[in-house]
Amino acid sequence: MFTDIPLAFVAGILLPVNAPLADAAPPQVFIELIIKACPSTDQTDQANKPNAVMGYYAEPINQGKSYEHEHALSKEERQTAFAAMGCIDVPVPPEWISVELTRQACMSHIGYLVALQYLQQAAAYRNDFPDIGQWECIEHANPVQGVAGM
Repeated sequence: MFTDIPLAFVAGILLPVNAPLADAAPPQVFIELIIKACPSTDQTDQANKPNAVMGYYAEPINQGKSYEHEHALSKEERQTAFAAMGCIDVPVPPEWISVELTRQACMSHIGYLVALQYLQQAAAYRNDFPDIGQWECIEHANPVQGVAGM
């Protein structure tokens, strides 16, 4: 009888009552993708080109440019530059996103490709705001509502 008490006491120490379950799912997080859409800076050069060759890779890159004295812009400098260029914030409707968008995927090239495809396919932004200045991934605890959900 006395041998059962120490074993029960040791078992209580080794197996706490409030131990987290190994199968507990992490809380679900919903991601909202917001694009800083900018007007194209090369409209005059791109005016006579067909749609197939318009865009970022149509012109030569790094021709005669020295990057020795360049530095990364601060957040305030970037926001000022985007405002001066006439960029606008464009939220991507969640019903338009066809891939499972995690925060890591949104911040990677997948988020950039989703943003680029949306700007190219949305008639409101295709001609006036075709370039991406930046994109932002915002986490929400509740599902993000788009235009179709209103």
